Amino acid sequence: AGQIVLAGFNDLATLKPNLAKEAYKWDPTTTTISSDRIEKWKCPLGHIYTAGVKERTKGNQCSVCAGKQIIVGVNDLATVEPDIAKEAFELAAQKLPIKTKFVVRRDYAGN
Repeated sequence: AGQIVLAGFNDLATLKPNLAKEAYKWDPTTTTISSDRIEKWKCPLGHIYTAGVKERTKGNQCSVCAGKQIIVGVNDLATVEPDIAKEAFELAAQKLPIKTKFVVRRDYAGN
């Protein structure tokens, strides 16, 4: 943080070109890899999300693919586990307690 950006020397596009390809509607030559700026990104699967530049250079990935951001029709419970979602809905309709925590983590690249 606090570094002067020198395009072609210490900018994100120069130092992390593969990551820079995921910059969404902003120029990765205008920031360093240690920047605290929050920017929009587009992962290879097309999910658009916001994250800090520094956090992305540390290896943090797409928040949708990581299961940290839910998009209806992509990674919500009803889409990825419709039978469980139906059961949960039925239990909620009966006002019965649901005692199970359910977390879905998937690799949306098909793995």
